[in-house]
Amino acid sequence: MRRIVFHQNGFGDLLVCFKALFAIKCLYPNDKLILAQNGFSDESFLQNISFIDEIYTGGGGG
Repeated sequence: MRRIVFHQNGFGDLLVCFKALFAIKCLYPNDKLILAQNGFSDESFLQNISFIDEIYTGGGGG
């Protein structure tokens, strides 16, 4: 199963969300956690977050 989380704000808001994203991954460890976001566009940073399985970035500022 896939869990998709949408995020549309800047970097600080994304950092605040990490604890919730980690909790989702802990509750559903066998599911794929997908972050679909369009506020913070540095995918190289996001690829180093081990509990996020896929990232879809729409660009934007933040």
